[in-house]
Amino acid sequence: MQAFPSAADCVRLVDSRSDDPRKIRFDAALSLLYGTGCLVSEISDLDAAHVERTERETKVVFKGAPRGPTVARTVALSGKAKQILDRHLDGMSVDPGRLLFVSERGHPLDGGSLNAELARRCAALGFIERLTTSDLRRACVRHCLERGMRPDDLCRVLGLRDVNRVAALGR
Repeated sequence: MQAFPSAADCVRLVDSRSDDPRKIRFDAALSLLYGTGCLVSEISDLDAAHVERTERETKVVFKGAPRGPTVARTVALSGKAKQILDRHLDGMSVDPGRLLFVSERGHPLDGGSLNAELARRCAALGFIERLTTSDLRRACVRHCLERGMRPDDLCRVLGLRDVNRVAALGR
């Protein structure tokens, strides 16, 4: 079974502290994946209209999946996740309708490119296990439950309809 990284290790994975816009883009995408438990398909659809920034928090509205149990929801980011996303947004021209996470060729970031970046970061940090974007979602769930978040509240944050799915993700 996959060993889960600590919350501190997850933060190390998503924060490269680079000035390279490509790294900052990956930092922000990976931070959203871990900080919100969202799916790659959800962040690939985000555009400027889905983000509301204030001094204290950044709200992100996920549209939800067209099929399956995911429902639309709004999450508020604060702390490290807010800083990382705001750093990405400050470095790009945020036009309405423009996707927030695109490759250098203008295509939405996909699971393959995000998993490849995670593999590079795991190797650079000396992690024994190679983590995937799915592992970040499961780590988010586990860390939230360990900190005392109620499963029904976490169910809403994740956009799930069935609270039993939260327990399954946290294993």
